[in-house]
Amino acid sequence: QLRLHEHVQRERTEEGDAREQQRPRPRPLAGVHARRRQRRRERDRSGNVRERAAVSLFFLRRRGLLHAAHELGHFKLKHIVKRMLVIFGMSLVFLGLLGYLKEQIWFYTGLGVEPMLLAKNDAMALILFMLSVPVFTFLFSPLTSISSRKHEFEADAFAAKHTDANDLVAALVKLYEDNASTLTPDPLHSAFYDSHPPATVRINKLLAASSAA
Repeated sequence: QLRLHEHVQRERTEEGDAREQQRPRPRPLAGVHARRRQRRRERDRSGNVRERAAVSLFFLRRRGLLHAAHELGHFKLKHIVKRMLVIFGMSLVFLGLLGYLKEQIWFYTGLGVEPMLLAKNDAMALILFMLSVPVFTFLFSPLTSISSRKHEFEADAFAAKHTDANDLVAALVKLYEDNASTLTPDPLHSAFYDSHPPATVRINKLLAASSAA
């Protein structure tokens, strides 16, 4: 019985040794290969990031060029000079009106202020004038808005002539999205206040120019 027990123990030991020999041993270079694969994945990931950044930079530059074409239209068509001349002319008119009103007693009393009869009232006249003028110039807001929108249409036409109108439309929509501006404003409010035409009107004109070309 003791011999049988020893024989069984010997067989179990031999089976364990055989299984140990058949078990695949870890390769020494497995860790090196894993690190290489990890570095390769990191390079691919960084390459994708650089590629996306390059594409984004390309579109940003292209959109900047489209906006520059629009602004160059304002410069080429003398819109800036025209607006400066209008501002200078209106400033002279308002300064002349201020010089007249500051000598009138009714200008002060009509606004509920008693002028100083034995001293200068220039500062008081300037303050009252600046407070009261917007009430009257408000009625001329549609005229200035119409003139500004006309200039915007002309600058858009200039840009569409020298660039692709479809790219201008895409850049315009992106600009309105970035500024969180509505694409469909109230027509009456836009006609009275807005210095730029509604996006839909500008887009339709650009697409019409593109199809005509």
